[in-house]
Amino acid sequence: MSSSPQASVEDIRRGVIKAECEFDHLFFTRYFFKHRQGIKFRLNWHHFLIADAIQRVIDGQCENLVINVAPGSSKTENAVISFIARGLALNPNARFLHITSGDDLALLNSQTARDIVQSDEYQELWPLKVADDAKAKKRWNVLVDGKKAGGVYAVSLGGQITGFRAGHMAPGFQGAIILDDIIKADDAYSPAAIKATNRKLLSTVKSRKANPATPVVLIMQRVGENDPTGSSRAETCPANGSS
Repeated sequence: MSSSPQASVEDIRRGVIKAECEFDHLFFTRYFFKHRQGIKFRLNWHHFLIADAIQRVIDGQCENLVINVAPGSSKTENAVISFIARGLALNPNARFLHITSGDDLALLNSQTARDIVQSDEYQELWPLKVADDAKAKKRWNVLVDGKKAGGVYAVSLGGQITGFRAGHMAPGFQGAIILDDIIKADDAYSPAAIKATNRKLLSTVKSRKANPATPVVLIMQRVGENDPTGSSRAETCPANGSS
């Protein structure tokens, strides 16, 4: 028995949306933001630049990326939450290490990305199940053939980062280390705090790559000349060679 015309139209609609989401990072961000928030994602020119930069990371054209934007620029929505959720759609084995200045933000971003993956809109395009034992916001995995595959580990820079590596020893996009506002604005006046953050990046974060080619994405507002962005430009932190 042939399928109804209505079913065929729905299949076409779903196929078009899936293809657009997999091809266009900003389309993915806007699509799931609207479903989650119930309002349209308001576009500005910088959103296109951020989305293009994230796509170059996924395509293997940029291994280390630094994005400097002011607060309230939707940087976390575009370069963290959507990056994780779309990355798992493109490769369910991808592993992401997400680090921020505090646990609350890291856990919120991880929870939001997981909510997208578990949403009806995402599941109709990529039916990935989250492992039943992944109840914690801090760490969760999707299942491939009934086995744990890719996922997220979210933690503050001062937290326990050892025990998890981002990416895989395999070709193609396999995940990333995503650093989002890893230093607080209040610490802009504390050379000791800035130095401690840069030292933590050097001593810990770089060793969390499963593959030397695993990309590092640093997203932050500038807080001082010697902040992690300045340090990366001086080639003294893992995000050197920024784009």
